[in-house]
Amino acid sequence: MSNEELQSKMEFIVNQQAQFAANFQKHEEAQAKADERADKRLSRMERVVKLIIRTGARERKDFRERYAALLDSQIKTEDTVREISATVSGLSTTVSELSATVTAMSGRVGDLTDGLKATRELTERNSEAIQALTQIVGRIAQKNGDGA
Repeated sequence: MSNEELQSKMEFIVNQQAQFAANFQKHEEAQAKADERADKRLSRMERVVKLIIRTGARERKDFRERYAALLDSQIKTEDTVREISATVSGLSTTVSELSATVTAMSGRVGDLTDGLKATRELTERNSEAIQALTQIVGRIAQKNGDGA
């Protein structure tokens, strides 16, 4: 191999080495840009995930508060129903007693004065019972209207 050929091959190798180094430099720069873009994307994804987590936590808290309020409302409603049921039961007993009294009194019509007095008393008690029952029915209707 002549000196010129050797020189030519050496230049070729040096040119190839320079080309390789230049290409490698371009590749490193491109890789650095890609890494930077990937880092930015990862940062955006981290922000989105954190936002999703905060939103989920807020929604869970809101749900727990709404659930607690609903549960409290249900308990109050059940208490009210028990109270109304007891009141209605008491009124039913009173009405039954009044009805029995009216039946017993109607059999004793012998003395008009005593009968008239007893009728007035029974009428008064019935009126009170009806007023109490009317108030209870009104409250029930009002509560049903509020809850519906």
